[in-house]
Amino acid sequence: MIEIDEVIARLRAADDTEVFEVIRRVADGRPGLAGLVAAAGPVPPAVAPPPVVAPPATPVVEYTDAGVPTFENVRDKVERRAGTAIGGQELAAETPAGRSAAQQWAERERAGHERLARIRAEMQQHESGTNEPKQGEQNR
Repeated sequence: MIEIDEVIARLRAADDTEVFEVIRRVADGRPGLAGLVAAAGPVPPAVAPPPVVAPPATPVVEYTDAGVPTFENVRDKVERRAGTAIGGQELAAETPAGRSAAQQWAERERAGHERLARIRAEMQQHESGTNEPKQGEQNR
């Protein structure tokens, strides 16, 4: 069974257009309720809610009266540029070319460390008085 109080509460919460639509649909096909639709009249125009006006934004002061940039303006520009640079590096590192460059750099670093280790070993040999290369090494 329908709870009449619940229906009434919902109808009271609805706007006029919705209530009229309910009345029209309920009366449709019921000749005894035709007068109800006529008494309800035409659909009332919907009343538009007042426009929402945003509060005025506080103006951003970028320069002093003397034309000098403010500290906040300079700081914001530096932070924006640093963020752009870091983001660009991160994006570039994720591309195939970026990964290839990182692998090439790592290979150069490894080769450089190996070369430095050979030079140090040769210097130690020279300081110890033996000028002959160890077995498996070549003099360069």
